[in-house]
Amino acid sequence: MDQHQIIPNRRDKFDQELREIQEGCLGYHHTYFGPTEGIRLKYDCVLYKLSGMNDSKANNKTYINHPVFDVTVISKDPETPVPWAIQNYFERCSPGKFYMSDNLYHFPFTIIY
Repeated sequence: MDQHQIIPNRRDKFDQELREIQEGCLGYHHTYFGPTEGIRLKYDCVLYKLSGMNDSKANNKTYINHPVFDVTVISKDPETPVPWAIQNYFERCSPGKFYMSDNLYHFPFTIIY
């Protein structure tokens, strides 16, 4: 399998894991990959997009590229368990600064997968 096939397979697995986390916390999932403005979001939801690559190197060569995702949990509930579950599930997860917008709570993360 070449490097170009690895990234879509990883994104599919990442999507599945995000859905399972939200389903486990809330009993449902609304998970969106890079939604466009035409999509009407259902809250509480998890939005994510590919934001870059993180290279793992050895012997002065890149041997694997890890996709980096920007993830945002958007909730009506400031005490939703979903952000905590995401942070505890993914090893290479960095939380961003929590904020409110349009009376919704936003919990951003950067995850190297």
